[in-house]
Amino acid sequence: MNTEPLKPGAFTIRDSQQRAAKLLDAGETLRAHEVLKAILPLDRRDVTTLMMLGDASVRLSRLTEGARHLELALKLRPNTPSVVALLANTYSSLGETGRAHRVVDAYLKANPPSPALIAIKARLFQSRGDNERAHDLVASHLDKDDATGSITSIYANVCVALKRRQEGIDVVRKTLERVDLAADGRRSLLFSMGHLLDGEGEYDDAFDSFRRGNMMLDDIDPTPPEKFCERWSAEHLASIEIEPNESELAVMIVGMPRSGTTLTEQVIASHPSAAGVGESDLLPLLARSAATSAEGELDAAGMRKMADGYVSGLAAAVPGEPTRIVDKLPGNYMFLGPISKALPNAAVIHCERDARDTCLSCYFQDFGHRQPFTRRLDTVARQFLAYQHIMAHWHDVLDIEILDSQYEDLTADPRPNVERLIAHTGLPMHEACMSPHKAKSTVTTASIGQVRQPIYKTSQQRWKRYEKHIGPMLELLEGV
Repeated sequence: MNTEPLKPGAFTIRDSQQRAAKLLDAGETLRAHEVLKAILPLDRRDVTTLMMLGDASVRLSRLTEGARHLELALKLRPNTPSVVALLANTYSSLGETGRAHRVVDAYLKANPPSPALIAIKARLFQSRGDNERAHDLVASHLDKDDATGSITSIYANVCVALKRRQEGIDVVRKTLERVDLAADGRRSLLFSMGHLLDGEGEYDDAFDSFRRGNMMLDDIDPTPPEKFCERWSAEHLASIEIEPNESELAVMIVGMPRSGTTLTEQVIASHPSAAGVGESDLLPLLARSAATSAEGELDAAGMRKMADGYVSGLAAAVPGEPTRIVDKLPGNYMFLGPISKALPNAAVIHCERDARDTCLSCYFQDFGHRQPFTRRLDTVARQFLAYQHIMAHWHDVLDIEILDSQYEDLTADPRPNVERLIAHTGLPMHEACMSPHKAKSTVTTASIGQVRQPIYKTSQQRWKRYEKHIGPMLELLEGV
């Protein structure tokens, strides 16, 4: 029995950690961060507080701060796989892939292989376009995969990238036969199998794999957009008196998921004066924190607080001092009303893509527990229609310039469309923007494989291969 006396404030620390954990689970990351920062001075060597604070900081895109807390946690408790994983992913997001490799390698050298960390190391290779090394690593550890199926999942993704699809199909099929495979792992592998079969032209079986993966999670009905647009009417916007934040730092890429947002980010972030933060949750979290009601109402003070936090958060999320920072969270289109008032010099780029290709690509993507509207053909189509309604409203009522960028045009005739994107950010054109696949930046989103290829147009009209399976979606999208 441990008879060591509790430190002063120990109960406060423990209770606050539990409260912070509940806030993190509820998506209240800013509040959780505040709770954890408040208790850190009570014991600056409490590993649990440091781990949670590091995690919360990373979720807020405060990557350097998060890395600092996680480094200390790992120093105090060496060889803790959860800390190693968090720290490696944070280094990767900072673009410090070498440090990410080193922290994982140090753990693997001193401990038995961890499937989760093997998967992270392989994804680090993959994020820099080194699919051969990723393949060799996971191939040598397939027999050590656990119930999450994480190693097999990475292996399947690499086989897609390397066009070793039959090899991947055989391994995934064998893993799916395991009765101990966790539900999330099984779902992920069903999506992997779908992409492998799609690449082989086996479209019926591919669609069945995607369908089975989607059916493992509940769907959600999209919220009708009419009330939202009424709330952000031209009259309401005109009535808001605010002294805006004049920063030009933010470049916001908005639209539907799978509409070319990653390619657009990479084009701009390839510019030597720009950087990207990927899909940051920073703006939604700040908006929720600044809201004056449960419905998300924002007054002028809340809008300015949101804008100031967004600019400072973006600046803290990347190394160096770029003059433009790109945030490609597609759903940020919901915040363009308050952004137009509080941050009017932000560059806003709206990515558009054929509705059928967009919706099918969403349906074929394993978003995990995010983007629940993508899990059924009818809900993804209705979400597209709701998004389209809101964007049409913004074009009508906002006095900021929104650049519409058509994915099909960008991929069919890159140069004039790339020049148009760069001009919209206020930067001079740079030739590096024509070759985003050569950029050294790390890519971690669903488009990880595609952005390591030159700009291509082979994803156009993909929906026609699956036309007989997607009737409910096509019916809703007719005429769009």
